[in-house]
Amino acid sequence: MKYSRIFCFGIFMLLLALTAYCQDLNYPVVEEHGQKFYLYTVDAKEGLYAVSHKFNVTQADILNCNPSIAEGLKAGQVIKIPLSTQTLPTVTTTRQHTVIKKQTLYSIAYQYGVTVEAIVAMNPDAAKGIKEGDVLQIPPPQTKKASEAYKEPEEPVKKIVKETPAVAKEEKKPVIAAPKQAVTKDGVRHQVVAGETFYSLSRMYKVPVEAIKNANPTVEVLKTGETVIIPSDTAKAVTKPIVSERKPLAKQESVQTTSISKSLVKVAVLLPFSLDGAKDDPTIEKFVDFYRGMLLALSDLKEKGVSVDIHTYDIAKTVAGVTKVLENEELSHVDLIIGPAYAAQTKPVADFAKLHKIYTIIPFTQKVDGIATNPYLFQFNPSIHSQYVQAASLFVKQFRNSNIVIAQPVNGNNNDDGTVFAENLMSKLKQNHIAYHTAVLQGGNLEPIKPWITDGKPAIVVLATSNAEKAAPYLSAFAGLNSESKHVSLYGFLDWEPETNVYPNLYYASLFYTHDKESLSDYNREYTKWFHLNPNSGEVIRFDLLGYDLSLYFISMMSKYGVPGFTQHLSVQLPESIESRFVFKRVAAGGGFQNNELHLLNYKSGKGVTLISE
Repeated sequence: MKYSRIFCFGIFMLLLALTAYCQDLNYPVVEEHGQKFYLYTVDAKEGLYAVSHKFNVTQADILNCNPSIAEGLKAGQVIKIPLSTQTLPTVTTTRQHTVIKKQTLYSIAYQYGVTVEAIVAMNPDAAKGIKEGDVLQIPPPQTKKASEAYKEPEEPVKKIVKETPAVAKEEKKPVIAAPKQAVTKDGVRHQVVAGETFYSLSRMYKVPVEAIKNANPTVEVLKTGETVIIPSDTAKAVTKPIVSERKPLAKQESVQTTSISKSLVKVAVLLPFSLDGAKDDPTIEKFVDFYRGMLLALSDLKEKGVSVDIHTYDIAKTVAGVTKVLENEELSHVDLIIGPAYAAQTKPVADFAKLHKIYTIIPFTQKVDGIATNPYLFQFNPSIHSQYVQAASLFVKQFRNSNIVIAQPVNGNNNDDGTVFAENLMSKLKQNHIAYHTAVLQGGNLEPIKPWITDGKPAIVVLATSNAEKAAPYLSAFAGLNSESKHVSLYGFLDWEPETNVYPNLYYASLFYTHDKESLSDYNREYTKWFHLNPNSGEVIRFDLLGYDLSLYFISMMSKYGVPGFTQHLSVQLPESIESRFVFKRVAAGGGFQNNELHLLNYKSGKGVTLISE
């Protein structure tokens, strides 16, 4: 099945300009304990990141001066901004750089110690991509505080996170000062700083999360400034803050939601996002929208008390790209991998998953090598053959008492999905001793099938091509076959885009069906609210809904039943799923799982799509 994004949310265009310093702006200045501050009134929808860039200071600087904003900024709130005269002097000269083979905007920015956005601001055409021989103006290095202990993650991914309810408030905050600890007979008394979670404390002190929770039964959510007990004989006071390491080559963004009551599920997303500044690629938008849906799922999971640590990687479209990402040691410790996108990339990911015993969802490609011998793989999109074997069974169940006509347009292609389905269907009909007729069609003429359109008995015609252009000459003519005494239906394919109203009574099989229209409406409102654009409701396949349903299903199951315990409960269906219901079954003993859910749908003009059977 072919998949055809969705949204250029700045993750790929990188059009943010550098913000000028604010020394010349007319903000009130106050002095406390010998240090000067601007008094700044927060604008509507303005976040900490935007304010820090407006004044050329770090988020940590602002947090240290305003502890009360650790939970987020509010419009109209007055905060103190330290004057940036306390920063180290900056270099004011620009440089030129000639792009060499295989260089990306990211690698160049990393080389010169500047941001991708800063380079794009001075070289606007670079937003469309760079090539060997291009000459770029390189801005001065960014001013840094001498005490700065936190490196900002790459803006594009961070921007998505900021605009997503699942993670915005739980975004990792910079840590400058070391947390306060005191060693007691019960262990270590630790004072929580902004951004810390049970999970980060467990890693800091090498103590299980559950042990920390058990030692602090009244604490459900960590709050900045409160003191918790770390129950370990080996726990020692930490003298340095723990800061999440950012690995530039992997282009990784890590976001951790606050743990409430359930164990943490660690997820890695491996998809091609083109963060290297590659030229526009319309296929990338599928994966961006898929990721949006994932983030909305995290929002719903958070409300249910599920904690998720998600790491997102840009793996490009190459084997080399994904292989490089798999070198990250932290990947070997996740519970779930989502990706990759392309068949050629599945083998290295599958081998990695098997080696480290990590369950992996392959969401797009229909070709997953090694799934028969790898128990950690889940294939959402089954092969064409698997789908059409099942579709044939649904067809026989529904139309066994109809006049069945299988019509093949001339110049048919054996590789046409419609031909593959027709072959599976004829085999299934023979097995069940059900009569059928065949016809060859040419030039939009339906005369060859008319002998089997009889009074009193409904007919179903299978037009055996998934190619919409080949089908088009015949579609408009089918409606004329119906009369008061003759009832004809057409069986077609998802690639025709069934809801385009070309035929009033069309049956087809699909992995996707909206079971609850009200839930879909609620989801669409949330999508628009958080991403400030409308979802692609007109698309045959909505990748955002696939990202939502897959993430919600697997993370919920892992949180509830554990890893690997969730594999014993795959028959459980989540009522919150919007478009996809999953029936994962092992493809072989000792092998992985393939999704066997398929719907027989009927489209009628004026009535929309209805579910016939599944």
